[in-house]
Amino acid sequence: MSNVIAFLERMGQDAQLRHASQNDVRLALAREQIDPELQAAILAKDQQRLETLLGSSNVCCMIEADSGEEDASYLEQCA
Repeated sequence: MSNVIAFLERMGQDAQLRHASQNDVRLALAREQIDPELQAAILAKDQQRLETLLGSSNVCCMIEADSGEEDASYLEQCA
């Protein structure tokens, strides 16, 4: 599983890979020996299926506030 996470991180950081053709992404996934089911989910851009396959359905994105105790306590509750 760590190889698919590393691949997704690299894909997010590498503009060439992120905007590559389906075939180029398919080749990159094969080179990394990513599981075929995970490859299919990535190529289909199926986030829900990818989360299911990875065993994670809780995705959280937060932006920390600049100041204020109330904001900090809210962030602690979400963590």
